[in-house]
Amino acid sequence: MKSPKLLFTLLGLAGFLLLLFLLKSKKKDDSKITSPQVEKTNIQETRSRSHYLENLPPVSEDRSKQYLQDLNQPHSNIQQDLESVWLLVESFNNTLKHNGSIPMGSNRELSYVLFGKNPRQLRFLDPSKPYLNTNGELIDRWGTPFFFHSVENSEIAIRSAGPDQIMWNSDDISYGDFANEFK
Repeated sequence: MKSPKLLFTLLGLAGFLLLLFLLKSKKKDDSKITSPQVEKTNIQETRSRSHYLENLPPVSEDRSKQYLQDLNQPHSNIQQDLESVWLLVESFNNTLKHNGSIPMGSNRELSYVLFGKNPRQLRFLDPSKPYLNTNGELIDRWGTPFFFHSVENSEIAIRSAGPDQIMWNSDDISYGDFANEFK
């Protein structure tokens, strides 16, 4: 009779150790997953964009060559970058006469609207440019997604995390009529 008890005890112990091993290895795998909102992307690296390029809406007119030509370029600076992005969003808003309100949501949602997913199917943003990360988000010169803040329904403020790539600290740079109100 002691043999079956011993066998069940050993099997139970082995099962417990196996469960601990599986949980520990899953924890290691989870630590490699990063949130798309905080993903850092090196502007120079080669990126695969197929996952968002495949689902682009058809466009009636491509206006993207008019905007962001100098974004994140060595001969410009972060203030010029922020102004360029702000002018892009303002131009979109003025062209579509979007009832005075700028379409807002996440950076990625705004990018899709600018890719051509809008009522007139106008493209304001070239989805193949290096100023986008692999998630289709507009990024600053340090590879961090811009933060867009809609203010007063028709105004927008844009924030860069700055050189340290950490949002909401002293080296962040903002642009827009109400940029100082959300520091």
